[in-house]
Amino acid sequence: MKALRTLVVEDDAMIGGLLAETLEGLGHAVCAVETNVAKAVAAASHWSPDLMIVDVGLGEASGIAAVKEILRSGFVPHVFVTGDALSGVSLGPDTVLMRKPFRVSDLDHAIQRALADLRNLGDALAFALRFHGCKRVHNADEIMSEMVSNGFVVVKWPSSGGRAALARRFEG
Repeated sequence: MKALRTLVVEDDAMIGGLLAETLEGLGHAVCAVETNVAKAVAAASHWSPDLMIVDVGLGEASGIAAVKEILRSGFVPHVFVTGDALSGVSLGPDTVLMRKPFRVSDLDHAIQRALADLRNLGDALAFALRFHGCKRVHNADEIMSEMVSNGFVVVKWPSSGGRAALARRFEG
């Protein structure tokens, strides 16, 4: 697997450092370790990570809020981590959650699950294009053009209604 550019969002410096070391040991590149929502959103905008590892509780705010804000700009596979019991918090049925303390194998497995959860075609295309270093695309025709120019083989392109629906997934 190609190294993933990873953003770590963790308010505990020791755990953030441990996550960064562990990710690098797994062959991934850590682009930033941020401690709060504002810094996480700014780092995601700057680095366009391929993956995020996010603490559910960030002291004054929620890692969930950070992820929701970041995902407004486009899908990024993510793993939530927590050391707390989650009562009354809805993360969704496909959410990848890892409990602290964790083993390296737990983190690796969680990353694999997060990547496997790219079930939505629009999210999968956005991730594939960004992962292969393509520019940001703004509509369905740009998506097709960018895919073809980067070596993707487009077997069947959606109808005009399908293109419009796909374009809505990528509009800024």
